Amino acid sequence: EWSARVTVLAGPEGLRVHSCKLARSPFAAPEEVDSPLGAFAVGQRVEVMQEDEGYEGAWFVAEVLELQKEAVRVMYPAFAAEEGSDAKLEDTVQLRRLRPMPPPPAPAFSGSLSAGAPLEMLFEDGWWQAVLTASETAEDGKAVLVVQTVYHNQTHRIAPGEVRPCLLWHWRCDRWERAWTLGALDTHYAMLLDDEDRRVHGMDVREKKALELQARRAAKQEEVEGKRRLKEEEKEARRRAKEAEERARREAREAAEEERKRKRDDDAADRQRQKAEAQAQAWRAALARKGLRVGAQVEAPLPPEAAAAADGCGGEGLGTVGWWYSGTLVEVVDAASVVVAFRLDDEMPAAARNAAAAAGGELRVVLMAELLRPQPPPPPDDFASQLAQGVALELRRDGGWVEVEALEVRGKAAPPPATEPPRGLSAGGRVRIAKPDSDRDGAEGSVEAVSSNGWVTVAFEGEERRNFREGDLRPVLGEGE
Repeated sequence: EWSARVTVLAGPEGLRVHSCKLARSPFAAPEEVDSPLGAFAVGQRVEVMQEDEGYEGAWFVAEVLELQKEAVRVMYPAFAAEEGSDAKLEDTVQLRRLRPMPPPPAPAFSGSLSAGAPLEMLFEDGWWQAVLTASETAEDGKAVLVVQTVYHNQTHRIAPGEVRPCLLWHWRCDRWERAWTLGALDTHYAMLLDDEDRRVHGMDVREKKALELQARRAAKQEEVEGKRRLKEEEKEARRRAKEAEERARREAREAAEEERKRKRDDDAADRQRQKAEAQAQAWRAALARKGLRVGAQVEAPLPPEAAAAADGCGGEGLGTVGWWYSGTLVEVVDAASVVVAFRLDDEMPAAARNAAAAAGGELRVVLMAELLRPQPPPPPDDFASQLAQGVALELRRDGGWVEVEALEVRGKAAPPPATEPPRGLSAGGRVRIAKPDSDRDGAEGSVEAVSSNGWVTVAFEGEERRNFREGDLRPVLGEGE
């Protein structure tokens, strides 16, 4: 900032026109002095000089929203678009009314002012052109400046901190200069109008040439871009075709490998099935030589989990070893294991009955083949007469047969006469269960088989089968019987 004026004497030979008033500044490149538009950017804070009535010559802060050819779209933070609205006022202003934010005044600026000096005062969010008329001291001892506005001739008393110098912005050389007189303000404004007039009138020819050049450049660029795109498309098409070919070959190789693998797996599975079938046949043949065939009636001990014998026979973890229960050999698992289906019997241990009931009336377990034996033949008719002390016997107990030894024979019974089964207890006959402690008491079923030792196999609905003693059954007679 200039703090004082210097008066010198000079002849005409020592003077020339101010560089900032030339059409172009000798210190700036030609492309930088055609228009002040290059000094602004979107989002920049600027000051806009007002020309509307009542605001003449006042500068207000604004923000650049859009750059146009000879104008700028700005937004005023200090003004609302409508009364009571939060939206801010927007306006399009000419370049001559725009300038960057001026530098702050020197700290001693207000103290260097004298009467008649032009300045700008802060009033209602704007800086208004005014002239200092006097300096006063208020009652509190503070300095007060008395100023008069240039365009409205209104007097204001303001603090020294609310004034700043009148600055002129020379956009060609981007330099700030203080205006010492009101005439300097008028001269600068006239220069801005002249610049605008020359830009507007000379813009048509320059713009036309620039547009033609731009069109030729755009056409050339489009041609080059078109050729480049065509080459890239051809290259991309070749790349995709190559990828598709490679993908097809890869998929063919994978399909062939998958087919070979499937064939190997099928062959291995066939060999495994053949081997398993051969092993199963060998196992079945070995069991058949022992009198054990799939579907045959066999006897075997119950497994430990279903063997809660009433008298506690059988060691811990051995099930009912030494006890024999009737069942059917249904499957050969391997050389040492078979599946046996035990028939449900009301005299069997409760654990076995519950397990059979949960499985639909039949208890299927996997047992070692060495624990099985074919179902023995019935005892001979003179069996009772052959009993003697020390003879090994099997006793009917808890639905099975347990191995015992005869300790004493008290009298010998005569051989029982051969008798026919009670009427109605032949295979196919209908019977009713008469056993109060059985859950089948009162139920009817069909006789499936009658053994010579007094046991009868009864079939109920739902393919359930149970064994009962002959005394627990009552024939169901039809009409006329």
